[in-house]
Amino acid sequence: MQIEHDTQARDITSERMAALMWRHGLTVTSLAAAIGKGRVSISTKMNNHKRWYMDELVSVAEVLDTTVGYLLGETNDDRRPEHLRKAETAPALSAEAVSQVPPEGFEPPTYGTGNRRSIP
Repeated sequence: MQIEHDTQARDITSERMAALMWRHGLTVTSLAAAIGKGRVSISTKMNNHKRWYMDELVSVAEVLDTTVGYLLGETNDDRRPEHLRKAETAPALSAEAVSQVPPEGFEPPTYGTGNRRSIP
């Protein structure tokens, strides 16, 4: 029956999210903040009172370092493939590299060059 299947799928999604949130030390509030949603909205969806939108599931999967397929119960592998993982934070620039940046910044100014023509 379709209704029963939908309820089971939503239960799986909620259970898996809760387990991954626990693993990552996240609360509903912190997960909501990480994906730009309100705590009440996320809590309502995790308690199966409302359905998830696909863009929300994609965001949640990113934050929880898993896949949408795992959250939906399509696979039991909760690992996010390497090519989908977020890139590590770029290392800070060295003092030498910073000293080579001109004081104005990276781009030359594009104003005040005197090449403008006035419009009559």
